[in-house]
Amino acid sequence: MLTSLSDDIVTLSTKKGYSAADIKKALEGLDIQVSEKAIAEILKKSAGKSTRSRKPSRSTANSNAVTQPSQDTQAS
Repeated sequence: MLTSLSDDIVTLSTKKGYSAADIKKALEGLDIQVSEKAIAEILKKSAGKSTRSRKPSRSTANSNAVTQPSQDTQAS
């Protein structure tokens, strides 16, 4: 049961800012008994799966910024 809710639990935590205790309380209101520890474990496992985009390194960013000589300097 908790496995099927894991995506929703992660969304509540990461996008809405709910804590494991808040999520536990909400689930208890729906007659779903779960420990706060189980919720925390789901959140911990999902943290490793995040798809963060990485900033380009400075050397990559600088190599993309190299300017080409203008046509005026080429004609000389």
